[in-house]
Amino acid sequence: MLRDRVLEPFGIVIEFDGRLGHSDPTGRLRDNRRDNFVALTGRVPLRYGWQDVHERACECADEIATVLALRGWRGTPEVCGAGCRLGP
Repeated sequence: MLRDRVLEPFGIVIEFDGRLGHSDPTGRLRDNRRDNFVALTGRVPLRYGWQDVHERACECADEIATVLALRGWRGTPEVCGAGCRLGP
């Protein structure tokens, strides 16, 4: 099964959804089932849409960093530039 990003050492599966295959009830049901399967394997599914990536990128990065930290990651997310919402 094709996944957008799998952070296997931390048990995280990240999916990025565009309009193709995600705009109808059948696509959403398929994604729900895939996410549930991921959870049943003990991994954490995270799903982000177009608006998340383009309008909330820093918040999404913060969410991913939080889940990574909960699963043992000792790093810190990098600030993307001036005005980054991850910055001080």
